[in-house]
Amino acid sequence: MILSFTFQLKLFLVSICFGFFSSAIYNIFFVFSKTVKLNKIIKGLIDLIYWLLLSIILFLIMLKTNFGEVRPFVILGCFLGMIFYLLLLKELMDKIIYKIFFFFKKFVLLLIEIILTPFKILFFPFRKILLFFQKKLEKKSKI
Repeated sequence: MILSFTFQLKLFLVSICFGFFSSAIYNIFFVFSKTVKLNKIIKGLIDLIYWLLLSIILFLIMLKTNFGEVRPFVILGCFLGMIFYLLLLKELMDKIIYKIFFFFKKFVLLLIEIILTPFKILFFPFRKILLFFQKKLEKKSKI
């Protein structure tokens, strides 16, 4: 199907925005995986899910706007959007995202500490008793 020049230009701009935002989302995932220190299997699984979702969304966009035709300028627009993000905003966004994840991590750890404190206080006397019996058993097992 023949598309008008203005429609093709709009589609090109949409693909640039798509590449820009998909690169930003990937950057958020990358910072999250560095902050949480995910193992390689989970990181690879999340990466696979990300790229599958990205491909499906891009396919649906092309299906709805371009009748499913793969046009080279759409792929070029996605790559240009990714490059624009990497050149213009990546470093600034890295700083912001690291601060947000650092704050969130501290908040979650503080929340866990608040929740566990009553249990620690409740089981503190039993801990001393258990340590006493553990030392007695260690002495007897050495004999």
